[in-house]
Amino acid sequence: MDFLAIAFFVLGIILILVEVFVPGFGVFGLAGAACILLAVYLTEGDLKAALPKMAITVVVMAVLFPLAVQLMKRSRQMAKFNLQESLTTEEGFVSTGKKLSAYVGRQGRALTDLRPAGTMVTAEDERLDVTTRGDFIAKGSLIEVVATEGTWLIVKNAEE
Repeated sequence: MDFLAIAFFVLGIILILVEVFVPGFGVFGLAGAACILLAVYLTEGDLKAALPKMAITVVVMAVLFPLAVQLMKRSRQMAKFNLQESLTTEEGFVSTGKKLSAYVGRQGRALTDLRPAGTMVTAEDERLDVTTRGDFIAKGSLIEVVATEGTWLIVKNAEE
């Protein structure tokens, strides 16, 4: 019985370490915590006697895990796993190079079939990725940008 308790305890520690390095939505961490609690229960053999020790184990894990994560964030080995740089707008990094709202009201031709997404070309020969609100628009149709949603230019058929 002691060997089984030790085996579950070691398995629990391994599963918690796997949780740190493998994204698993908490499955490995919860399974590891459950294995450690099972190991505590197996050392007692009686649930009534094991409950206080299991409660203490939960509190200790709840305190030690965040501390261990903070220590690991500061270690040089974990620095390889963390993004150290940030791309800021002050340095010139933006999600799109253009103000999309400036295109609202512009017209052009559908360079591809829009079903619903595709490409349009403006009168200035500028190619733009656009989408409709679900409508199919054939290639070559006259279209107009009616709105922006995030990084999308929303267009409609201007011939209708």
